[in-house]
Amino acid sequence: MEDLVVLSTKHGLLLKHCFENTYSYVGHQFNGQRAVRCVFIVPRINRLIEASNYEQRIHGVPLKVAIELSTMFGCPVGCTFCASGNLDAINFLRVDEIIAQGLVLATYYEQTVGPEVQKHFCFQGIGEPSLIPERIVTAAHKLGDAYPAAKFKASTMGASPTGIPQLASDIPWEALQISFPHYDADKLRGLFRHIKNYDPIRVLTGVREFHELRPDVRLKFNYIGIRNFNDAPEIIEGTVHLLRSQGFLSGHADDKSELKISFLNPTDVGRMFNLRDIGQSGLENLLRHVRDKLGIENAYIFGPMQDCTVGCGQLIADYTSISN
Repeated sequence: MEDLVVLSTKHGLLLKHCFENTYSYVGHQFNGQRAVRCVFIVPRINRLIEASNYEQRIHGVPLKVAIELSTMFGCPVGCTFCASGNLDAINFLRVDEIIAQGLVLATYYEQTVGPEVQKHFCFQGIGEPSLIPERIVTAAHKLGDAYPAAKFKASTMGASPTGIPQLASDIPWEALQISFPHYDADKLRGLFRHIKNYDPIRVLTGVREFHELRPDVRLKFNYIGIRNFNDAPEIIEGTVHLLRSQGFLSGHADDKSELKISFLNPTDVGRMFNLRDIGQSGLENLLRHVRDKLGIENAYIFGPMQDCTVGCGQLIADYTSISN
């Protein structure tokens, strides 16, 4: 812990809290995870951010480490399943503040585990990459300079559809994840509550433009299972039909798109909006439906994480002030 404090101070972030835990997974390519989750103070704005190392394991052996970085304090999207949208003021982090998280956690991982495990820097902590594509690209290039063998991922719901293709730089992207848990635009606007002009067709147009520029990058459409919202087979079927109408999930040999059916991790905000997960059996039912009836082979379940009680943004939401 002392090493981490020194590193965080050196890179301009102050460590407030760090904890480690392990999760087990059901129905995914890796079956375990060791997490080191950190709360940092950003002195410039005197606000808290979170960043994490997720070491993904197969039978206890490290497969890779996903280093998840926040790009904002708070988030203007206001997803009803994510606690970060209820934070007070929204601040976009500077490039150096984004990079600092990656340097701290990558160095800590190398010192405690070793340098040989593949690193994946993931812009899928708090923040929406499509709103700040230039900062994401710049931060990725600089982290790539520090770690030339690293891969990169980003997760977006498409708040700014025109920002999605701007991410298609010469970065070694491994995947772009797109949150897409319904086909109905009004239902999606209710879920992404602060983006009143959300248009799923415009989002998919932006994704298609990204793919035309970067056909080598996997596209992961993230279907978060929510009880009484999208757990009926006809809803996931309608979502797949919409994605297919826009050229995705075609099943062709050169098709890089896939369907990720995800477990809803708990947050206070989600409970406030009465969002409930669909359980392991619900995930499995949806997976069987898309595979057996729709013929989608490139579909899989993500989660649930056993013993995980901290979903999107909840770690920071638990820290109500710097003085805690």
